[in-house]
Amino acid sequence: HRDLHSFPTRRSSDLFDRNFTLLAGPEGNAWCDSAVAAAKQLEIEIDVHRVGANGLADPDGAFAAAYGISPTGAVLVRPDGFVAWRAKTGEAASASEISSALASVLCREVSR
Repeated sequence: HRDLHSFPTRRSSDLFDRNFTLLAGPEGNAWCDSAVAAAKQLEIEIDVHRVGANGLADPDGAFAAAYGISPTGAVLVRPDGFVAWRAKTGEAASASEISSALASVLCREVSR
């Protein structure tokens, strides 16, 4: 797992223990906002973090490359730490995109 520093310092594995977690690149604000809206729609809790810029620190700037995304992309991580979904860029950032990903992983239907 990558070291992601915030206060207090923690490893990325510390982020994945209770809820699904969305990790967005340093320019992934649209994914962060979309994840919050999707969680409300599905009535679940989700932890949302932007890595880099003013989010969780990424000292060597390697987060996006390590997860196979661009600075505008995002990954959805299951509570057990496995990546459930990935968006390489922010082009499709929307609550419906994340809702669909979560619904698929949770074997639920998305009410539209």
